[in-house]
Amino acid sequence: MREAIAADGEAHRALLAGEDARPALRHAAERYRASWEAAPPGSYGRLVGYAKASILAGDNPLALVRDQLGAGDRTPPACWARALAYLADDNDQRAIRAAEGMYKGSEPFGRAADAVIALANADRDGYRAAIGAIVADFEARDAHLTGVPIADTALVLERLAEARGLAAHPESRLLPHVDDVRAILTGTHVWAVVGCSPDPARDSHRIASMLQRRGYTVIPVNPRATEILGERCYPTLQAVPQPVEVVDVFRRAAAAGAHVDEAIAIGARAVWMQLGVIDEAAAERGRAAGLRVVMDRCPAIELPRLGL
Repeated sequence: MREAIAADGEAHRALLAGEDARPALRHAAERYRASWEAAPPGSYGRLVGYAKASILAGDNPLALVRDQLGAGDRTPPACWARALAYLADDNDQRAIRAAEGMYKGSEPFGRAADAVIALANADRDGYRAAIGAIVADFEARDAHLTGVPIADTALVLERLAEARGLAAHPESRLLPHVDDVRAILTGTHVWAVVGCSPDPARDSHRIASMLQRRGYTVIPVNPRATEILGERCYPTLQAVPQPVEVVDVFRRAAAAGAHVDEAIAIGARAVWMQLGVIDEAAAERGRAAGLRVVMDRCPAIELPRLGL
């Protein structure tokens, strides 16, 4: 177990430094697995460590967790390992059932169960509240298992949330910094694409289509079209009847500022200005209003760059 914890600590230091921690995380997962296999029955914390390290490394822990836990393994730590593994495998109903068994444990188990159930139900507000409580709990601790001050439970849940577009990205000294590109791509779901063209040959159409295929809800905004990509097209952002999280601007740089102001007015959470669209003053207005702002970037490039 000591070797697994030491390997986990090395991985945690790399994560907080913004380095590629995957090799260290996979090593930690291997050490947790070996420790589990050599441990007395009921040493479920080792399986939890294995599941956490695997998920942070981008791997699916379900096969081992499912193989090692029997019907009688119903302690809160065993349920926590199951819940993580089922979430990683997108088996939400089983994740919920596993999380319900965590409420028999201490308050930290209950907070983690709240987050698991919120993620499985795609409950954004519930998840944000749960992850905030988890981070606050870790910030109040005087010691951490690996000796590295990190909110690893929050971090692994955030990785699972990123794949669902539900990441909250709480600010904390115990979590790695998340830049605006990653935060927007992993923490939002509803994108209004301003200047979306009905022509499949145009970049705006292709990017909107890519976002749809990736699971984002795309709302085309173009006064010269009524429907694009099977979605109703609106003439302006103000005409969109549902809340918009991201305003994606496919307009000339000279027109971008007006759309940033519109994004602020409708209560959007972020603005994304596509390649070649640069308006520093507008970007500053957006940030001053509390929006995340990305400029001169393309999500079709950034998603694979980030391994998303």
